[in-house]
Amino acid sequence: MFGFGASALTSLIVWRFITRRIEDMRVLKVAAAICGVAGLMGWPVWTVGVLPSVNGFSVGSQETVRMTLMRTDITTISRSRAVNHWAWLRPEIPTARAKAGRYFISEQTYQRWNDQRPSTVKVKISEGLLGAQIVTGYE
Repeated sequence: MFGFGASALTSLIVWRFITRRIEDMRVLKVAAAICGVAGLMGWPVWTVGVLPSVNGFSVGSQETVRMTLMRTDITTISRSRAVNHWAWLRPEIPTARAKAGRYFISEQTYQRWNDQRPSTVKVKISEGLLGAQIVTGYE
């Protein structure tokens, strides 16, 4: 949601800057439409680029959550031979801060977990500068 808000605010600022001396309502509407569409194209940039970097700038205190390892996965990166490694995890305590879902893991962690087949793993999490959860490690 922060990404959408940042895109909308950036679009508004750009629109106000480029139309500050224009009085024709038709031109203002066209400029608003163009800035709005361009702003929506910027939404992914804010969401997967700028904001996660800002969130990771300052990491809060670390907490360890025990989670059940349900399975591991590999997905191919689009137009590449490289792969991403994933673990499907579920917290042992449903009220834990870490939620159930698919977690990105390193290739070494993937290999170790497939070799050892642990039923539970420990996930280290922290809160970032913007409040989003950050996985800082696995045990």
